[in-house]
Amino acid sequence: MIAEEFAGYLAQKGHGTLDVDISIDFQPDQPDNLLSLYNESAPVPAESQSLAVDQYGLQILIRNEANATAQSKLEEIHRDLVGFSGILNGYEVTDLNVVTPPSRIGRDEHNRAEWTAHYRYRLISEGNQFRS
Repeated sequence: MIAEEFAGYLAQKGHGTLDVDISIDFQPDQPDNLLSLYNESAPVPAESQSLAVDQYGLQILIRNEANATAQSKLEEIHRDLVGFSGILNGYEVTDLNVVTPPSRIGRDEHNRAEWTAHYRYRLISEGNQFRS
């Protein structure tokens, strides 16, 4: 839902440039060294179903020619995301939690190392009188 806003946040933190070496919801063949963010779905907890609170998922995928570099880049991003809260695209992002920690998934068809991590976060509409 708001992977592009997370991409902007990560770009501000020095992790790349959107549409250069950061992509949203797809992984182009080039460049070799790339950060991709994917919107994912997540279940809404029962206690949030009557509130203006929704839960979403975010996958981060790092591709790099060097395995150690891919790992360290994802670990840096992981540190910047865990515990994130703030306003993105008119929504308050809260409770950003790790679903799967940074993990190596192998090499792609061009022998580039790939690492990934999955996160879950909650969005609260601005102005919502119910806060959790």
